[in-house]
Amino acid sequence: MSCNARFLWGKPYRRPAKGQQKTMWQKMSLDESPFSGINQGISKKNPFGSVVKTCKLYNQFSTLAMFDVVKLDDDLAQRLIDKKREDRGLSQAEYAEQLANQREVLSRTHVFYVLAEVRGDRYQKLHDKNAQWHLVLSQQADAQTTAPYKITETDFDAETRLLFGDDWQTVSAFKTAYKVEFPKMISMREDAQCSLLISSSLVQDKIVWPARLNMQGPA
Repeated sequence: MSCNARFLWGKPYRRPAKGQQKTMWQKMSLDESPFSGINQGISKKNPFGSVVKTCKLYNQFSTLAMFDVVKLDDDLAQRLIDKKREDRGLSQAEYAEQLANQREVLSRTHVFYVLAEVRGDRYQKLHDKNAQWHLVLSQQADAQTTAPYKITETDFDAETRLLFGDDWQTVSAFKTAYKVEFPKMISMREDAQCSLLISSSLVQDKIVWPARLNMQGPA
């Protein structure tokens, strides 16, 4: 029996002697609580594991910004759509269409899901014209960099929220959700890396992913 049961309602739980009636407090143990008969449903495990990379930037002891980032690749995209099929009952045709659309997007675009908390009173949004913080993709095979062609402030669907962990309300508190898209401009070797540079005028850091695809982007 758990400690909570032993001290439920602030009273210690003691098992009654044989033949002795239970007291009111003993009857309120967890195994006889009014909630014990409520169907709690079947718990489902988060299938995505640890796919988030986090970057925190400081000015001495003051936090300037925090970024939680997920890079979407073909494998993760398929797992997301598999989860949608499980949760939403997608037909085979709907599943195949979503999978084909996502693969087509990823063949020409680097996609990142970002949760950002930017401190300060102004220029907090990443898509603002005069934004305080900027994201730049560096493909280290040839040291080229590219800016995003699209930054969209968005509401993630239920399956995408799971990428950031089980407790979305806690993870996303004070943060803004974005979908950030970069063009695939160069051919990448299998052993190449890509880095997401996160910078302001005063401080910069980066998050690194190993490259998994070797393909040519659009001309």
